[in-house]
Amino acid sequence: MTKLAPADELSETLADLARLRLRVAQLRLLILEDPTGHATGRFVRVEVALRENQVFDPALLPPEIGCDPQYHRTRSYWTVECIPIARMAERRPGWPMRRGTQLSMH
Repeated sequence: MTKLAPADELSETLADLARLRLRVAQLRLLILEDPTGHATGRFVRVEVALRENQVFDPALLPPEIGCDPQYHRTRSYWTVECIPIARMAERRPGWPMRRGTQLSMH
């Protein structure tokens, strides 16, 4: 197996994560639509519960406070972005990997 460059591995891992996040969202929706019919599997039982907590919402502050620069600060952070340098047909064979068949929502 060819060793991937870190940039290529990062791109593939991010694509895998995006695919998995989408599948998690689909499965959550399926379970929430019918918790009694889909919440029990062979190895796991899913519990569905509605929880609440209070959160601070700065949008509820008066405009004079929200627009006042003394209440703002600058935050710096690093970003890492994957930019393709080859057309999809030129990418390495077998990628993206397909793990099993995609399950439909219903």
